[in-house]
Amino acid sequence: MCQAQGYAAEAQALIQQAEDSLERSRDPTLIHELEIASARLALARGETPAAEWVRGYDLPPDSKAPDAALLRGKSAYLTMALIWLVRGEQDKTEHLLARLSPALRSAGHTGSVIEALSIQALACQSTGDTEQALDLLKKALTLAEPEGYTRTFADLGEPMRHLLQQAAVRDIAPASSARLLTAFGSQEELGTRPMAAPRPDQRPARVRPAPQLIEALNEQEQRILCLVSAGLSNSEVAEELFLWVNTVKWYLQEIYGKLGVHNRVEALARASELGLL
Repeated sequence: MCQAQGYAAEAQALIQQAEDSLERSRDPTLIHELEIASARLALARGETPAAEWVRGYDLPPDSKAPDAALLRGKSAYLTMALIWLVRGEQDKTEHLLARLSPALRSAGHTGSVIEALSIQALACQSTGDTEQALDLLKKALTLAEPEGYTRTFADLGEPMRHLLQQAAVRDIAPASSARLLTAFGSQEELGTRPMAAPRPDQRPARVRPAPQLIEALNEQEQRILCLVSAGLSNSEVAEELFLWVNTVKWYLQEIYGKLGVHNRVEALARASELGLL
């Protein structure tokens, strides 16, 4: 959520918090989930993750892996497909998704089917097969329209926007194409360019630090501080900003650290002294 809102530093900080927690528990399942999340975050920043863990998920051409095993590892397989796509290994991407997609469809995992079709469309586009790419995209958009899926497409970045623009020109799923292209426009306003290298002028703006401020508050922290100063509770702040309560609590701890305080009362007094309210 932070990455999608343009707060890349906060997104990475949350990943680091998760890593620190897992240093104590060393739960293999959670470690694996964190590896996938870290890879997705790297892709969203325009990086190509090393993702050594993908070796354990390789599917040879004659793979007889049962559908149940494919479904258990669907997050890893879809992430692998994206990694191979950005590495230019389209053959691997297409082979993997050709094996995975039927299992997803049979199990009724619609969201994952939409993602698989979208990634397959980008793989075709990258090899110059525009007609096949648009056909796959049309299938994805048809499945996505009833529930209004957006992030599945938006997270695929500039290549997906380019493909959607071609779909709009050809009048393919015009309502869905227009809605998603509007969503891409909103992302630009947030300074977000998933699966593409960020430009310096698109990074989230930060508030200029006051002379005695330990570290500048970013825009989201400033919003939260203002809402707290207005007397809103954590749950009310969460509702106002469409965040989880735990996310608001995490932001408050970041604010306290930057202000050099320990609680709300001290934070508001300090912020007032520094002219932040």
